[in-house]
Amino acid sequence: MLSVTAAYDNCSVREGEPEERIAAEIAAVAGDEAVAVRHVCQACVAVLGADGVSLSVIGDLGTAEPAHATDDIAERVVELEIVHGGGPVVLALNQDDPVLLPRLVADRRWPLLVPALAEAGAAALFAFPLADGGVTVGVLELYQRRPRALTENEVSDGLLFAQSGLELLVSSDDDVLAGPVADRWARVNQAVAMVSRQVGSSLEDAYARLRAHAFVTGRRLPDIAGDVLAGHLGFGV
Repeated sequence: MLSVTAAYDNCSVREGEPEERIAAEIAAVAGDEAVAVRHVCQACVAVLGADGVSLSVIGDLGTAEPAHATDDIAERVVELEIVHGGGPVVLALNQDDPVLLPRLVADRRWPLLVPALAEAGAAALFAFPLADGGVTVGVLELYQRRPRALTENEVSDGLLFAQSGLELLVSSDDDVLAGPVADRWARVNQAVAMVSRQVGSSLEDAYARLRAHAFVTGRRLPDIAGDVLAGHLGFGV
């Protein structure tokens, strides 16, 4: 496969070469900036006509961790999947194939999650794993406010955007993830470490406590993390 980073440096696109076409779309969004995951997401919105896109990576605790989202709904959707421990992102992390849900309410696998996702504003979800050689390191997820199916070409483009995100992650430094979404979730990780010290548990157990609190209260994980770090919320005995 053509290196995406090489295509960024030479964006002369020839018709019939979808990899170069996607790379050129991303480069056009980036302009004079160094290409980052936010540009991959923004270009994906433009090319596929999605209402929003998020890109998550596997965090140190083995779960999805949002790195960028084009809007609040996209971030909220992946956050709900993390809190509930299910959904297309969680499923895509465990397989090499995309998870395509053109009509979300028709899916019966997550009876508590699906209504929450619909309330957040998602009617269709499409998750594309960032995978290579059987190893998945993240997921690119698109949402639509209305039910609709992706065409075969759109699925192919979604896979190429996911591949572009993967190549950025493995060939660049942490700056490609920089942004407000990544900053918010860095604070979630800090709060997990603080809760772990409070209750004398593993990081995994502390994170489960935070997610359970979010599930019960309906509050956002970054907001809960902020309260923990500020000393307004504790989990000690």
